[in-house]
Amino acid sequence: MKRLTLLLAGLVALGCGDDDTDDPGTESFLGGNFQFTNLAVTDGCTDNAMVYLFMPEGTASDWAKVTELPSEDKLPLTYTVQAPDPYGAVEVNAKASGTTGFEFSETTQKDVLLDNEKWPGCKVDVTISGNFVIVDPNKVTGSLTLTTTSYDEPNCIAVDEEPCSIVLDVEGNRVQ
Repeated sequence: MKRLTLLLAGLVALGCGDDDTDDPGTESFLGGNFQFTNLAVTDGCTDNAMVYLFMPEGTASDWAKVTELPSEDKLPLTYTVQAPDPYGAVEVNAKASGTTGFEFSETTQKDVLLDNEKWPGCKVDVTISGNFVIVDPNKVTGSLTLTTTSYDEPNCIAVDEEPCSIVLDVEGNRVQ
């Protein structure tokens, strides 16, 4: 999950932004290093088991690694980002979305081992997409949709339906 979170952070970097918070979109987003935090998890199909993965303490949870976001002039861009565990390195396609944001198209990873201590041997397939807004030069916000399937192993999370969609609300803040 930490790797998925890092992927998401990298995707957030692909947007436009500005240095003038009163007049968004007047200057280009310069990119840089950002610390991402999971603010909320919407899980409608695993009885909130995925909340455990993304917010294990039940509160906002920082990603394990800082994520570098590209500048606006690099878009559109296909590149590899570190997603939160257990997803690891993920290749994403990003493009500008409006004047103060960016989005990335669906990216799929197969046989992702979830939490091996809690659900031993549980591997799933996940498709990730997202939309992000540049709040100011030092902050981005957004949401990621994780469409997850193949809860086939005996120790996997019980799901109400497949595919199972989980939405992460995230925030990234520039680090120096």
